[in-house]
Amino acid sequence: MGYHVRDSVLDQTIRYRRPLIVAVHLGLFALSYALAFALRFDLDIPPAQLEKLLVTLPALVALRAGAFWRFHLYEGLWRYASVRDAVEILKAVSISSAVFSIAALFFVVPGYPRSILVLDWVLCVGLTAGLRIVSRVVLERRQPGGLGLDRKRALIVGAGDVAEALLREINRGALPYTVVGLVTDERLLRG
Repeated sequence: MGYHVRDSVLDQTIRYRRPLIVAVHLGLFALSYALAFALRFDLDIPPAQLEKLLVTLPALVALRAGAFWRFHLYEGLWRYASVRDAVEILKAVSISSAVFSIAALFFVVPGYPRSILVLDWVLCVGLTAGLRIVSRVVLERRQPGGLGLDRKRALIVGAGDVAEALLREINRGALPYTVVGLVTDERLLRG
């Protein structure tokens, strides 16, 4: 009975994955921006600055959402997060920050604190990339033994890129094996 409930929740999560990812990102964009203001003003945001935060927040979130859409960051599964995802996040956050900075500093908001822009950039990259990395680590560490699968001991012959990819899949729980070692005759790949 427990498996059926878990499977149903998993099916619903997968079905609504993209809207969930978009919602999480929108929340992280707003959180990083608010945290940037809070850090800049030692957790005591003056009313004038709070007004600037509230007035500019929708524009920043919209710019970031568009940039993340453009860089296809709402697609794919976080369990496969990679360095490519981190690079795309850097690009999306940098471009949206640059456009927002130009608008905020030169056209829209007089007296806008420039340090907010740097803090927000760092926090946004850290939160969005960090969430993907943590999701991947958690999913890779999850052991399939609790799902009724018997794990068999295995030895991988080879130690190159293909062996590493196989080892990653096994460690992620895609295959019911426990790798006890890798064997290779190439000296450079030993260890």
